[in-house]
Amino acid sequence: MKTLFLTFGFTLLSVVLFSQTVLKFETHGYGNQFSNLMLTTQNVEIGEKGENVTWDFSHVSMKNDFVANFADPKSKNDGLIFPKANIKLEEFENQFFFEANERESKQVGYISKEGNVIKYSEPFVKMKYPFGYGDTFSGKYAGECLKDGKSVGPINGRYSVTADAYGTLILPGALTYSNALRINETQTYIQYINDEKYEITHEAFRWYVQEHRFPVFVVVQSQWKYPNGKFHNATRTVYNPVVIYHGSDALAITSTQLERKLSVFPNPILNDFSVRVFTDSPKDVLLQIFDIKGNLIHMIDHLKNLEGEMLFSVSAKNLGMESGIYLVKVNSANDEFVERIVVQ
Repeated sequence: MKTLFLTFGFTLLSVVLFSQTVLKFETHGYGNQFSNLMLTTQNVEIGEKGENVTWDFSHVSMKNDFVANFADPKSKNDGLIFPKANIKLEEFENQFFFEANERESKQVGYISKEGNVIKYSEPFVKMKYPFGYGDTFSGKYAGECLKDGKSVGPINGRYSVTADAYGTLILPGALTYSNALRINETQTYIQYINDEKYEITHEAFRWYVQEHRFPVFVVVQSQWKYPNGKFHNATRTVYNPVVIYHGSDALAITSTQLERKLSVFPNPILNDFSVRVFTDSPKDVLLQIFDIKGNLIHMIDHLKNLEGEMLFSVSAKNLGMESGIYLVKVNSANDEFVERIVVQ
């Protein structure tokens, strides 16, 4: 079975919306020392485009988690393969290489987890700055695919990036974000492997909120057309449970939501449930579950210097939580918050 050079990432295009103002590289571009936690979720309908749209994703359930890390490619030998790259993104063991500056971020190379390489002679642009709602750009790109250091064929494609919608984004945990920006990125390309033609399309929808570098919700729809004429379609949806806030007016959410330091949903609980913790400044946070008698059932996590929100997925069945009343507690500094939950 031939190995395709799959080249699409979830954490790419890291931009956010400043109350529908322009996007700036200084605050929203790629960096060398960022880490981005994401959770895969059930697939959803992407919704409408345009102004003042409402997207209700409050019902989604969390599945697996993964972490995307940014690094300096010159810290390893990767800088020799892609000399123009100054940013490397590692995601699902695949590596994406970018040349990023205050004007634009463009992808110059790729290494798959199997070691396959793409060198772009004509890179494709992931983002231009400044950028806001209604802005769009497109172009073409080209490169060479290599396996074991030998060329196996060219790759040629087109891309387009559009800020196609803004509005209200509703996420799990009773979180409602106003002025969320949606970015639509389409990437189509033809890839030849040993003289056989493959046609691939990726279309990504990413939602961003104010003062957070990474998307909070992502849907990627992909289609592959194989040399025998058959098609394969796939969709992956991911959610960012960590939103970093910078100042009391950073996000257009209500004060009631900001004051909710701890929330659990759904409640009552059948099996799987999520716990959301929020801090408005860096704090050490201890998150635990107790039974009604005060016995410790489970320590969910002990976080250092948490700022913003964190979402945890918990299985009552795996913890042996039988039907009854339990307490979820969060301790940070001199504060303690308690949420009463019912397992049915």
